[in-house]
Amino acid sequence: MRQFTKGNNNIQNITVINTQKTVTINGRTYKGPIRIENNKIISNDGTSTIDDKVINVTVNGNVDSIETITGTVAVTGNVTQAQTISGNITVSGDTTNATTMSGDITAKKIGSATSMSGDVNIK
Repeated sequence: MRQFTKGNNNIQNITVINTQKTVTINGRTYKGPIRIENNKIISNDGTSTIDDKVINVTVNGNVDSIETITGTVAVTGNVTQAQTISGNITVSGDTTNATTMSGDITAKKIGSATSMSGDVNIK
């Protein structure tokens, strides 16, 4: 498992189950182990800076946990735990637990979901 951490900005942590899968952050795709610290994305491809206020994350595969403050979370597999403060969570597979304060939650199967000002949709 690989842990992603984001210092002062929007991604708090991500744990990817399979490092052969890819993660797309604001339109740029990374493969293999990645971590995010102090506005820098560190991967096998090198280091890049992330200055965006809103972070949009797509995990292409299964993920244990993903948390963001602001931004959209999309998982093209299953996710155990997904959480945003402000942003939509879309899971093409199943989610065990999804929480957002302001945004919609959509998944094939949802164990538990909470949205203070959004919809919960089973697709």
